[in-house]
Amino acid sequence: MAEANISIESPARLVQLTVGGTSHLWQRLGLRVDDSQTCRIGQVTLQLNEGVPPGHLQWAFDPQVSSIDGIISASRVPDSEMVSSTFLHVDHVVVMTDSLERTSAAIEERTGLELRRTRDAGKGVRQAFHRSGEVVIEVVQAPHVTEPQLWGFVLVAPRFDEVVSRLGESVLSVPKDAVQPGRRITTVRREVGLGVNVALISPGQ
Repeated sequence: MAEANISIESPARLVQLTVGGTSHLWQRLGLRVDDSQTCRIGQVTLQLNEGVPPGHLQWAFDPQVSSIDGIISASRVPDSEMVSSTFLHVDHVVVMTDSLERTSAAIEERTGLELRRTRDAGKGVRQAFHRSGEVVIEVVQAPHVTEPQLWGFVLVAPRFDEVVSRLGESVLSVPKDAVQPGRRITTVRREVGLGVNVALISPGQ
């Protein structure tokens, strides 16, 4: 299928994240999936792909975008009818890259999602931000990165304190203040076995 012409006036929307692994790992976070192994979190359908190991992460857009700066998109699945009751939406998706300018330009060219701002985080780390509806795409250039790759994503937990208390420190890191004022964030520990970097954040004001 040919890809549609996408422009700043009618940009693509990030509508899917496909991750490897089985559902029982995600159930520890309170995420439930339907028979097709999908769950909708805001505008994004999260698809669990049991055919590949944890650590696999792909995205998909509407209209279709085959790849962005070498990052291959997942095959689209129907929007899930299973809606998460634990998470409100995907706050942001993190893309690591060896070239902020190249990857950010590729996102804008392929999706029509314009660059909103850039930030120098220090120690050779730079960030660029694009927005797709309720989801921020955060592009991060860091010294150790050799090629563009999807690194992870952050989920908004409306009942943040309740979720942190229920899951405990065996699943989550100790919460801390997020970069965004008034918000708190915690990361899922590697020992949980998701294979993908996932964090939970409290809602914005």
